[in-house]
Amino acid sequence: MLLFTQWTFAYDISQEKVLDTYADQIANIVFEELELNEKLKVWWTSNYNLVKTLYQSSTYKKQQTDSLKSITSTYSLDTVKTTASQTSKIRDAIKKKIDILESLKVWWAENYALVKKLYSSKKYIQEQTNAINSTIKANKENSNTVAKENIDTKKITSSQLTSLKEWAIFFGPTKAKISIFVFTDFQCPFCKRFHQEQTVQNIQAKYNTKVNYAFKHFPLESLHQYANGWALAAECVKEQLGKVWFQKYIDNIMNTDLNKTQDLKDIAYKLNVNKSSFDTCYTTAKYQKDITTNIQEWTNFFGVNGTPSSVIINTKTLEWIVISWAYPEQNFIDAIDQLLK
Repeated sequence: MLLFTQWTFAYDISQEKVLDTYADQIANIVFEELELNEKLKVWWTSNYNLVKTLYQSSTYKKQQTDSLKSITSTYSLDTVKTTASQTSKIRDAIKKKIDILESLKVWWAENYALVKKLYSSKKYIQEQTNAINSTIKANKENSNTVAKENIDTKKITSSQLTSLKEWAIFFGPTKAKISIFVFTDFQCPFCKRFHQEQTVQNIQAKYNTKVNYAFKHFPLESLHQYANGWALAAECVKEQLGKVWFQKYIDNIMNTDLNKTQDLKDIAYKLNVNKSSFDTCYTTAKYQKDITTNIQEWTNFFGVNGTPSSVIINTKTLEWIVISWAYPEQNFIDAIDQLLK
């Protein structure tokens, strides 16, 4: 009831009208949020789709049905009423099933036992309580929503900023006061989500002439087999077609589940690159040195160790802030407003 009241308040409509008109819309929004959480549990969309496929398969459904029938048969659930003893047995049986499911999430029983021990410890409970109270207090005081480690500003020199800009294509006004450098890995699922949500693009549109942005390659090869190849391919497209088609190539990559080298070539070919020139550029790894040098120089300088990471720089004062991870737009707004003060 509390959740329902919150939704009706947020939409500024009567509860009666919600029940008649907006119930499905609200249910869809809630479902999207719940599904987002489920995706995070299994490391994003591709794995989540596999899980859904498993759950929807007839074989899996039959296994679950047979399991349920076994429980109902064991505890005589076909009778209208159950005794207190039967109810207790049913509860225990369900608890065992839930324990098995939870154990799978943390790689089986030994780890799950540790998790339960942790969750039930007084120290852990107190730490969580303190953290929640601290968050509530911070919200009441209208504290900055960007994480504390991300709001500490540092300075870059003019020559360093010039060097950082040299190997970058900017989107937005050339002489913007704020520049956002997005360090990205084209195979990173969180980078894909960040790009699909158009976070940086929306920020640029909001601030108009005050903000521009550029991509910086940061392929995490230890995690993503094809990420470096896609970075190379993007540079080869940029060499031939310029920044507009470079952007289109990135858009295509970020909206496609790529899993082999041929995919990145096919996407480039569809943009009408010269195949021979592109293949030569890619197979000789023409831009590998530039990519590697940029990674070594700037990720170390800014302390970037994951993707996506956004370095926000005031090009006048030379102050900068790093936002690590795919934070929502409000975090960027808070950081930019701080740099513009």
